[in-house]
Amino acid sequence: MHRDGRKRTRLALAAGVAAILAVAFGVATAISTSPESSSAATAASQDPFAGYVAPTGAELSSDQLQAIAMTRAESAGEPNPSEMSVAKSSLRAAMGVVEPQSTLPSSPTAGQAAWLSSTVHVIVMHGKFTLDDAPTPQNSAAPGGSVMELVVDAHTGFVDGRYVGPSVPAPLDSLGTVTPLA
Repeated sequence: MHRDGRKRTRLALAAGVAAILAVAFGVATAISTSPESSSAATAASQDPFAGYVAPTGAELSSDQLQAIAMTRAESAGEPNPSEMSVAKSSLRAAMGVVEPQSTLPSSPTAGQAAWLSSTVHVIVMHGKFTLDDAPTPQNSAAPGGSVMELVVDAHTGFVDGRYVGPSVPAPLDSLGTVTPLA
């Protein structure tokens, strides 16, 4: 009798979920086919960054950047990174330094251009790092190395990108003035 009760509960739950999904799909279809939303949906599908507005206001201090770097280093297994330094840049230039082989749009949309022009700080530090949270193929080791680079939004502290490997992919001074982080 207990098994029958579970089976009925599962069937009822499955039916309820199916009903909710059917209603949600119907509402989404109705919204996406309304004349007012079709032009907005088309614009969003062409440029998912269409509404992007770069953060403004005060930039993070050296102490705040160091705190972000230390938190990320500790989460990568390195509690005492050395030779920490930082350079200010645009996101586009920073990605060229952190991931030289990355492919960025050569003709970005207006929204992408605004995003790629946003101000970031690139932080480099040395130690022994392992990115246990990085996606890897099954049965593959987590990426690790003696250098970690972080691309940090200059206003919000959001980490836009990171690199861990055996050496610095490209000189940080190619972005401009390099400042040590104490």
